[in-house]
This record gives sequence, C-alpha cells and structure tokens, in this order.
Amino acid sequence: MTLHTSRRSLPRIALSVTGMVLAVAGTVALVGCKPKAAALPAAPPPAPSSNAPSGVAATPAAQPLEAANAALEKGDLLGAARLTFRERDLHPERPEPYLLLGVIYSRMATLVASRGEAQEAVSALERARQNFRKSASLAPQSAAPLLNLARLEMEAQRPLEGLKVLQQAARAEPKNAEVWFTIGRAQRQRGSHGQSTEAFRRAAELDPARPEPHLELGMVHMDYGRYGQARQAFEEAHRLGNRSPLVLSALALSLLVSPDAAGQVSRAESLLTEAGNPDIPPAVFARGLLLQQKGDAAGAAALFQRILAADPRNERALFSLAGALRTQGDRAKAAEILKRYQAVVARRQLLASYGDRIRRAGPSPELLRGYARALMEGGFYAQAEAQFRQLQQKQPGDAEAARGLKAARAALSRRAPGPRS
Repeated sequence: MTLHTSRRSLPRIALSVTGMVLAVAGTVALVGCKPKAAALPAAPPPAPSSNAPSGVAATPAAQPLEAANAALEKGDLLGAARLTFRERDLHPERPEPYLLLGVIYSRMATLVASRGEAQEAVSALERARQNFRKSASLAPQSAAPLLNLARLEMEAQRPLEGLKVLQQAARAEPKNAEVWFTIGRAQRQRGSHGQSTEAFRRAAELDPARPEPHLELGMVHMDYGRYGQARQAFEEAHRLGNRSPLVLSALALSLLVSPDAAGQVSRAESLLTEAGNPDIPPAVFARGLLLQQKGDAAGAAALFQRILAADPRNERALFSLAGALRTQGDRAKAAEILKRYQAVVARRQLLASYGDRIRRAGPSPELLRGYARALMEGGFYAQAEAQFRQLQQKQPGDAEAARGLKAARAALSRRAPGPRS
C-alpha cells in the first residue's frame, strides 16, 4: 500500500499487488529467476551487461563462474553452489563469487519458503545478505552487490534499510540509472511519493530509452489521482517499446478514468486484447470500467469486488463499486460501500496530515507516535515500523515505541518469509 501527501479526496487507483513482478528485458538480479509480466513491486533487473551471467547484476563474472551460472539457470542450486564455493576458495579476494553466492542463497530462500520451511528461508536470506555485503566490501566502486542487498531488504518490507544500502550504491555509481530506479521503488514502498517521483525522473534522464521509469511514474500519478499525468507516463512507456501486459493494461485503465473515457472505449478494448486480457489488477479494473460503460452494472460490480479482495483500501474500486450497486438498485449496500470509501479517504488524509506536519515542524516524539499509530491502524506495517524505530531512537526507553516496533515486525513476518519469484 502507498501513502498520500495530497489532501485531495479523489479516489485513487492502486496498480500494484503482492507477489507480482515487472516484465523487463535483461537479467534478473535478485533471485536469478525469469521475469514475469504483472504489477509492482518486486524489483526489476539492472541494465544488462552483454557478458554478465544472468544471475548476477551488472558485474562481469570471471570465466570459471560461467559454469556455476549455467547450473543456476538450469535450477541446479547445489551444483552452482559447489562450483562457486570452489572459485571463492581459490580467489577469496575477488567479489564475483560472493555476488553469485548471494544470488544462489536468495534462490534457495525462495525454494524453501515455497515448501513452508520458514526458518530455513530466513537462514538462507541472511547468508545471501552476508555474501552481498562481502562482495560490496571487495568492490566498493560497484553498485551491483548493493542493489541485490537492497532488493532483499525491500522484499522483506524493510524499505528504509534498503534505502540506506542504496545511498551507498548511489555514492559508488551516481550515474547508474538502475540505482535511481531502485531508489524510486524503495521510496514508493515506504510511502514517500514525492521522493520516489524525483528518483524515477532521474532514472529516466540517465537512461532515456528505458520505459520502466515512466511506468513507475504513471503508477505514482495514479496513486495520487493525477490520471492525466499517469496517462502521459504510460503512453511514453508504450512509445519506448514496452508492450508488457502491465503497461498495456495500465494504459487502458488510464484511458477509462480520463475525462473523455467514453471516447476511449475502443482503444482501451484494443489494448486489453493485445495484452491478452491478463488476470492482473489494472486489467481486471479496466474490464470492470468497460462493463460499467456498457451498462452491465452486475458484471462491473463483480470485477470491482475482485480488486477489493486483493486491495481492500483501493479508493477508486470502492467508489466505482458503490456506483455499480446503486445502478442495480441496491442502495443499502451502495451506502455501506460508500461509507467504507469515505473512511479510507479520511485515513489517507490523516496520514497526509501527519506527514505534512512532520515535514514542517520536524519529527517530534508526539508526531511520530501519532503517525505510527495511524499507520498501524491502517495496515501500513513497513512504514509504521520505520516511525516506531525513529521514535525509539529519540526516546530509547519509550514502552509504546518498543511495543509498536514489535507489533509491526510481527505483522510483517506473517507475510511470505522468502523473496517472491
């Protein structure tokens, strides 16, 4: 979920859903798996290197590691690990073996987490972190191990920890577009949309041919209800060659929430057809709006309810569902949904108010406490953890900060223990 600093009460559209990843060209740096088309927020890969192994981000691998990487791509984790350990033992001063070991342990974490072995997943992730840190210490001018480490923190719903690592990456490679792109994703994850926008724009400036920063910018604009700007960003991603189901669906959705939505039905339908009518949130939402345009209120309501099952705080889906139910004549249910919508808007405005006050007056213990409480009540556990941690740093003996930090971390730990492939 995302936070809002705007005081607008317009309904928003959230395009991301847990466990889905972007479809982008190149290699996958985090866990070495093949990219899949869907929504944000797992990390996309860095800009590919023509001779870099596909499990390792941007750092050219030594020749002996190619066999290890080939084994990794075939799913032979043990074989890849044996070869990489051998290379590490022969050349402990080189960063590449540690980088590849980090990727291997990340994939191991995914595998054991899928089997329900939570403790083993946690252990594998910690070993991945250790190897990425070692690689970074041996190659301080390289952003690759730091990017991988930051993504692990982001997957663990620890965007602030990820940002600390990404600051190091930015110092190492200040003109690396992938670093700024990942900073944008981390800032968006923690609810800092203004800073995420700046980072995505910086990434777009550094790599003008890459469509993904424009896609992310469009998502931020959709979060804020800036549908015209979102449409422009999605159009640019589309123009730059991204024909992924996510981009096509997001563009279709932005057309259907524009002021001239009635005149965009044909193009929206064409985009969804080209995307293959995927079962991802923006496509489902767009199909619901199309049905609403065509007078099928019952069909539209069913699709809006699907969106809400995945994202109960989606303002636009609540608003649209209330309208569809009212059209069907179910005024009582429509009123109930509209009340939920108003509560979600009020929660967003409360959080925006706390954010504004903290920016103006500084992070006083009183403001941090209120902000953290509101975040916890709203289910924004990663952001709540960050605020409780800051409160604890200001007041080390604060009992509420300790309880809140524990509760936020417990809520986060109930999510998937390993990286999402």
